[in-house]
Amino acid sequence: MELNINKKDLFNGTMYTFKNGWDTDNSPLTKTIQFYCTQDDFVVVVNDSISLFKTYSKAIKFLKLAVIDFEPITPDTLPSLKPRMILSTSSDAKTIKGQVHGYLTGILYLAPSDISGVNLCPFAGLAGCEVACLYTAGRGAFSNVQLARINKANLFNKDRELFIASLVYSIKKVIRDALKQGLIPVIRLNGTSDIQFEKIGLTVDGIQYENIMSVFPTVQFYDYTKIPTRSNIPANYDLTFSYSGVDTFQPVWQKALKNYDLKRFAVVFSNRDRMPAQFAEMPVVDGDSTDLRFLDKSNVVVGLYAKGKAKKDDSGFVVQV
Repeated sequence: MELNINKKDLFNGTMYTFKNGWDTDNSPLTKTIQFYCTQDDFVVVVNDSISLFKTYSKAIKFLKLAVIDFEPITPDTLPSLKPRMILSTSSDAKTIKGQVHGYLTGILYLAPSDISGVNLCPFAGLAGCEVACLYTAGRGAFSNVQLARINKANLFNKDRELFIASLVYSIKKVIRDALKQGLIPVIRLNGTSDIQFEKIGLTVDGIQYENIMSVFPTVQFYDYTKIPTRSNIPANYDLTFSYSGVDTFQPVWQKALKNYDLKRFAVVFSNRDRMPAQFAEMPVVDGDSTDLRFLDKSNVVVGLYAKGKAKKDDSGFVVQV
């Protein structure tokens, strides 16, 4: 099959689609292949199987194999596929502020909630935060960035081995980059998701680890979460519980208040200038000066102000002040 792909059109957003292979009753197509590029990757989709490539040449090589007689092709066909960088550094204003304090943050952005087809934010429905999600704030407001996050979420969901290898590779790179800049590396795994990474075991260089934090015991990890029952948290993993004012979320909030593995509580307020001095009988501290939550005291409320679509939220997720 002749591909007839114009590289310039590809970079301008064109999606190429190839179809072939009929069922015996001449009805639906049994195989569809799509090829397009995002800001970060070249993407080949064979039916529901997504493969990501950092270079055009590798993507084309894989695509040509995939369309030959439309035989089933997997990434294993190309043994040269390697782990890739999936953490962002210096990509948003808030994490950049951490560099002033001597820290370089590597942050993982995946498509939140069920946008990728698998729910990566199990309490998003109860919290009413899907519409107001930070997925739409800053660079996340651009469709190419959102597509890149969907691709990484699909990598997590459909090729866990390559995802883990890419995560380990990325953390090592953040560590190297931090050392070159005279900074301390820190990692935030749930930039726009809520995955319990402390429960995901992995093997690195033939050694079995309980979780990614135990692979890098001297590196500080931190996250926000809306899961009130997280437990057995590694010593180098700091969790801040994220509040929602939606009525259905109040039983979840009450459970979180009793969980000592959750260090503090984050609340999104509608107006930064009108943040209260206290909330739920706890002092409110400014959470927008940096993203480095592990530097905050325990048992405080971290005050954040609404961004992106959250500015117009009226669900109760954002606390009106």
